[in-house]
Amino acid sequence: MPNRSPLFGRRIHIAGSVARDPDVAKASDVDQARELVETLVLQLMEHGATFVLPVDAEPVRDEDKQPVCFDWLVWRTL
Repeated sequence: MPNRSPLFGRRIHIAGSVARDPDVAKASDVDQARELVETLVLQLMEHGATFVLPVDAEPVRDEDKQPVCFDWLVWRTL
């Protein structure tokens, strides 16, 4: 039997959001955070992790229309 990652079958829930205020989180910071989450999801999948995902609206920031939460990013990445 091949060795399995200790993450195999583990349920992962990525929670959190970015600040709506662009003075607190610049658009480039939001881009970096979203890139990090996408990369993390892909790597966790490679190790056999599964995900718990809420289904809800995708609120956006007023200034740049970037999503505040990561839920739909995780869905699209999966």
